[in-house]
Amino acid sequence: MPTTVRVEAGWDRTSPEWSFPNRLRIADVPLDTAHGNRAAAVRVHTGVSVADAHLGIVMRLASAAQVTIITSDPRDMRQVAGDADVTIVAI
Repeated sequence: MPTTVRVEAGWDRTSPEWSFPNRLRIADVPLDTAHGNRAAAVRVHTGVSVADAHLGIVMRLASAAQVTIITSDPRDMRQVAGDADVTIVAI
């Protein structure tokens, strides 16, 4: 889980309201220098939000067997995923 996406969603890991997703063993992926540089390029190229660009980089760097995205904006997710083979589920 890109930390920028978690912040945008309001997911506070210390809040009891988020106890269910915390049990899913979803690790944080920080927006470090390497991810920041790559996400900046995605954002400039696509015009998406910082969180979407960060998610795109995480998708591109993960193995396809590990990546399923559940989103209300499948078009943006497909765009930021680039050539990554990911499963995108629209809600």
